[in-house]
Amino acid sequence: MARYKREMINLKQLEEYSAAGLNIPQIAALMHIPKRTFDRWISKDEKLKEVMERGRAKALHNVAATAYQLAVSGECPAMTMFYLKTRGGWRETHAVDGNVNMKFSDYIMEIISRDRRDEEEDIKKIE
Repeated sequence: MARYKREMINLKQLEEYSAAGLNIPQIAALMHIPKRTFDRWISKDEKLKEVMERGRAKALHNVAATAYQLAVSGECPAMTMFYLKTRGGWRETHAVDGNVNMKFSDYIMEIISRDRRDEEEDIKKIE
């Protein structure tokens, strides 16, 4: 049975793997260390735990910075809305008309017929 030593771990490489989003089983496999051994080392060694957490923090920072840049650039309206909803407290509100007695199927048919009328008007404008 091979004897694994904690000193076998390259801390810089461990941080890079963690920053790349790899989980403990994946990192253990890449470092050729049994998962149970690696789990035990992380639970007992504060330095290893700190290195893993620092790697995860770097990854999160990189993704958050990219998301923020997309949100403020105007190139990705979905990201702008996501940012405003999650960080700015924005929420979507929907206006409700007072006709609560209308059946859902009637409501859908009304929307479809309204869309058809709009399409017909657009076609007339083109001709």
